[in-house]
Amino acid sequence: MPIGPQSAFAVLAMLAWTGGLINAVQTTMYALAAHVYPTAVRATGVGTAVAFGRIGGVLSPSVGSWALESGGSSRYFGLMGATMAAAFAALASIRRHIPGTAAAVPLPHAAAR
Repeated sequence: MPIGPQSAFAVLAMLAWTGGLINAVQTTMYALAAHVYPTAVRATGVGTAVAFGRIGGVLSPSVGSWALESGGSSRYFGLMGATMAAAFAALASIRRHIPGTAAAVPLPHAAAR
C-alpha cells in the first residue's frame, strides 16, 4: 500500500491497530513477569522486562525510519509484523505464566454464598 494522501485513512487505521496491539502486549508483560520469575528475583526480572521494553521504545523510531527509507511502507509493516510474530512466539513458549494451586483457592466472599 503506498503512503500518500489517498491512503491516509488506511495507513492511520493500520498504525492505530498495531499501536494498540503493541501496547496490549507491553502492558500484559508486567502481569506475566509476576508469574514467570521466582519470588527471590521477581523485582529484578520485572525491571529487566521493563528495561527491554524501554530500549525497544527508544530504538523503534530509528528502525522504523530506516525501514521506510530503505523499502517503503511494505518493509515498514513487514518489519512490524515480524517483530510482533517474534513476540507472540516468545510469549507462547512461556509455560510458567499460569498460576498453580493458588488460582484454585476460592475467594472468601465466594464461600459465603
